[in-house]
Amino acid sequence: MSEPGHNPDNLTSDPAGSGTDTDPGLRAAFGEAVLALQQLVGSTAELAAVEARRAVTAAGWILALGVGIAATVLAAWALAGSALAFWLVAEGWSWGWALLLVAGLNLLAALLMALAIRRLASRLGFPALRRTLFRDRRRQTDAEPHQPVGTAYSE
Repeated sequence: MSEPGHNPDNLTSDPAGSGTDTDPGLRAAFGEAVLALQQLVGSTAELAAVEARRAVTAAGWILALGVGIAATVLAAWALAGSALAFWLVAEGWSWGWALLLVAGLNLLAALLMALAIRRLASRLGFPALRRTLFRDRRRQTDAEPHQPVGTAYSE
């Protein structure tokens, strides 16, 4: 004798014993959905891995080409400095003063680039985002009004 709602021959019967059977089509559809989701996740992960490899390869080539560009620009800069020194000597300057002027121009260019790097380096710590996320309202003054999120930040 069996209990109501319990059918040992039908494994799809409702476990709560309500007497209604679970729709086998619903179980099949759920299984297909889970399988499709697994395939989607797997395909997406494979695509991400392939693109990551391509990105690393591209970054390597970009770095190598950047080094080549830097070497070419350095050679051109040296030739321009040499041409300036030769021109100054042809205009009557001594070699010492001509080379000193070229060295001074090189140092001036280096100083300007160092100042630009110093200015840009302050952005490496995401200053606007940090101010927005970690703002201490007690320390905010009227001289420092709140800047709404999404407004342009420039330095």
